[in-house]
Amino acid sequence: MRYPTSILCVCAFCLLACHGSGSESPQHPSPAASGTIAAPAPGPGPDPGRSPAALASGSSADPFPPSSPSAAWFLLDWDTNADAAEAALKKAGLTPKRTPNEKGGFATVAVERGDWSATVYFNLAGAQMFQIATTNSSASNEIGDGAKARLEARFGTPSSTTRSVASVWRRDGGPVVTVKMRVSAGKVSLVEEWIRDEAKGPVGFAGLDWEMPAQKVKPALDRVHQKGREVDATFSAAGALTQIIVRVEALRDETEAAARIDELKKSLGGAPTMVTKESSAHWSAPALEADLSIQEKMPGAAWTVRETYKPRKKY
Repeated sequence: MRYPTSILCVCAFCLLACHGSGSESPQHPSPAASGTIAAPAPGPGPDPGRSPAALASGSSADPFPPSSPSAAWFLLDWDTNADAAEAALKKAGLTPKRTPNEKGGFATVAVERGDWSATVYFNLAGAQMFQIATTNSSASNEIGDGAKARLEARFGTPSSTTRSVASVWRRDGGPVVTVKMRVSAGKVSLVEEWIRDEAKGPVGFAGLDWEMPAQKVKPALDRVHQKGREVDATFSAAGALTQIIVRVEALRDETEAAARIDELKKSLGGAPTMVTKESSAHWSAPALEADLSIQEKMPGAAWTVRETYKPRKKY
């Protein structure tokens, strides 16, 4: 168990993640990259399978179809530089927007087509492409299924799949509690995060109180610590309890996780404020790594589908 004495900014449940945020700093290749462009794909003209209306209707057509089996994405290859990418996307009838990110050490070229947006990441000089992300934030279950079918047709069976359900309780004057169940490779794990926010008084976990000093928190957490169950607490500089994280890596099955969520519904005053369901798949192809995330947020049934591509070669 760890008991830091300063505030730790932990965000264990940033579901939208910005995995694929391009924060990695790739090795900058020589600016003399070739800028190769793949053979042109059909333009965005009368093809109904790629029109904005068809995409919005839940069509499984690829909004950015690869121009050849070896293409990285749409009209681009991995050695396409930013200037060549902009030119190719403009020629396809799109309106690319190039943005440098000095702090992050990278640059992006972004386009939109129908309900889909795509961001291509380059090193800051624009010489080397290292990631592509396409997102539909107005998606549906059908669009998610269509995206999975497209990627399976291109890359075959996923090398790994993951399902998760994150439940969040947020009440005025109370803590923010997030519980995430994750199922991968037949293993079920559960993570609970309790953030103080504006809460005072009893935590509602392990007999703790938000005003309890650190020297009393440790014995309370020791009582709930078990093999395979990791409990962490963080404190402010003044010694006040600010966050608790409980990780259980090996549950018997999903029923055990559901039972814990039912317990929280009773102790926290009802159903979660928000539930996010996510299914993801990963493909490892000879030239690239591909990931698909299909996410549904409730209430509201808001669907987001995100595809991410990275080259196997590390730059």
